[in-house]
Amino acid sequence: MAGVLSGLRVLDLSWGIAGPMAAMLLGDNGADVIKIEPPGGDPYRNQLGYKVWQRGKRSAIYDLKNAADKSAFLDLVKTADVLVESYKPGVTDKLGIDLANLSKLNRACLLLHHRLRPRQRIVESSRL
Repeated sequence: MAGVLSGLRVLDLSWGIAGPMAAMLLGDNGADVIKIEPPGGDPYRNQLGYKVWQRGKRSAIYDLKNAADKSAFLDLVKTADVLVESYKPGVTDKLGIDLANLSKLNRACLLLHHRLRPRQRIVESSRL
């Protein structure tokens, strides 16, 4: 039986706990989740629970600072329904994968951004 989110494509560029768990739950409900990792892998790979949070996800390795890899990633963005990321403020701007740039490729995609500030948790979502 297909999950309620069957047919939904999610790109997961997050790390830590909250972003990967959110993407995991989308996958648990039928979404096709692709974990995007940098060369060398996710820096949180040794965290307890990491393997659980990545369950059901396909994996792709892209160096978003490399033009060819970034182009391949942007092709995936064109087909995505949701993009989950947890970069520090300003990183998506430097990589050229910020809301303004991605919305030119796929206006229907939902961008979920999670970041932590001292004593304050911020979760933002924006329609690309």
